[in-house]
Amino acid sequence: MTQEQVSERLGISVEMIRRHERGDSRPGERFRRGYVRLYRATERDLGLTAPGGGSAATQDPPVLSMPVAVRAGDRLGPDDLPGLHRHMRQLVVLDNQFGGNELVRVAGRFLRSLTRQVGAGLFEPTIRTDLYAAIGELAEITGWLAFDAGRHDLVRRMNQESLYYSRLAGDTSVELLTVQNAGMHAGHLGRAYEALQLAESALSGPYRLSPRLRALFLVRRSRALAQGGDRAALRTLDEAMSLYDDGVSASDPQWVWWIDQRELWWHEAMCRSDLGDTSGALDAFARSADAVSAGETRSRFTHWAYLARAQVKARSWADARVTLDVLQPLALHVASDRTAAVIRAATAELRELGATAPADVVSQAIRLDTTVAEELGAG
Repeated sequence: MTQEQVSERLGISVEMIRRHERGDSRPGERFRRGYVRLYRATERDLGLTAPGGGSAATQDPPVLSMPVAVRAGDRLGPDDLPGLHRHMRQLVVLDNQFGGNELVRVAGRFLRSLTRQVGAGLFEPTIRTDLYAAIGELAEITGWLAFDAGRHDLVRRMNQESLYYSRLAGDTSVELLTVQNAGMHAGHLGRAYEALQLAESALSGPYRLSPRLRALFLVRRSRALAQGGDRAALRTLDEAMSLYDDGVSASDPQWVWWIDQRELWWHEAMCRSDLGDTSGALDAFARSADAVSAGETRSRFTHWAYLARAQVKARSWADARVTLDVLQPLALHVASDRTAAVIRAATAELRELGATAPADVVSQAIRLDTTVAEELGAG
């Protein structure tokens, strides 16, 4: 049964059905009863009630469960789609806790299983569009995890896979997210021109961008300009921040939740760093790091690692001591090659400074770098 058919049966919009499947909102009692009758399953089977009695949409999953039975010869049907979306939500939650190094293998394995089934036609034709959209989204998530894990060839393959399935499904939302991810990745690899062209393809393309989405791609443009040494990057960033202040709109995709003030401050810091404004970058990195809540372990580890590197560049030794102390326990919980590279770079710079850097700060950084390397090796 397609989402359009469910919409007609229950008298609910397709977009709201997607939000229910993703766990962005919990259906009211009337719609929960409707889902139960329609699918002939319990609320728990449908993921509408968590094992502890609360809403599955409001509780973080403690473990990663297999969303559908992927066995040779099985045909995927409408009942498998909610489980697939739950699986993707779990990956996102676990990534923000532990980083992508280990999760990318789980996501990649499941994606390969699904694409093999799709390639063999082992699915009901009525779910083709919804299944393609889900695979496109799973490939996007896998690409992000690969980026965090430093597996750059895999990032590009996953972005291409995501674009392929998203376009087959007509899912502009995930297509745009993947284009932004590709721009992010190109910039990370120092391909500023490629990153700029990807940003322009969204800003000047056939997409109807909301203020929040336009702000996102203006940020990508500003980052690419800054990498090329163009100070117009800061004017572009100001424009993005102004659009961000317009807030979200009803047409925004559900994934825009991560475009927040701390994200903009971090991008400001990166732009200023690329333009040689060490002091301005340090201030923006500090604002960004302070805005990360204690429960977001991977995000906290990443933002504070960038802050530590900025403090080393600025020779802000007293603040660096505090930041390195914050990072040490976080390193025991997160496996992120992307963040490890930032810590390695800060440690290498301290070593190069030799006796001009305080010995205790150098010792702290080396201890942190060693812990990070050991944790990555343990995975």
